[in-house]
Amino acid sequence: MTKPTIPQVLKRIIEEESARYDVSYGEIIGDVREARVCPARWAVMLRLRRERNWSYPRIGRALGKHHTTVLHGVRKALEAEGRRPPHRPFPQPDEEIGITRRDHAHAQGEPCW
Repeated sequence: MTKPTIPQVLKRIIEEESARYDVSYGEIIGDVREARVCPARWAVMLRLRRERNWSYPRIGRALGKHHTTVLHGVRKALEAEGRRPPHRPFPQPDEEIGITRRDHAHAQGEPCW
């Protein structure tokens, strides 16, 4: 048996999730932002990340989305599974001087956002 090419793998995952969520293939890869379509798209993003170990930019290119949209979709799919999404913790206080990086930015006169 030959190894499936990337487009075949992508097509197979999209078809499986479109059947599972009862939405069309075109809706998953399109710009539809309806509540019934987004979970299917998020599931595709999560499966590509898990099963194929694709990067967020690669998934975005394959689906015509920005990589930050993919990151959001993967987090939403993990939430739907009841799993905690990956996140970066808020900066911890610097133990030596007792301030956070945010406090340091304020002290330097820089905006903190």
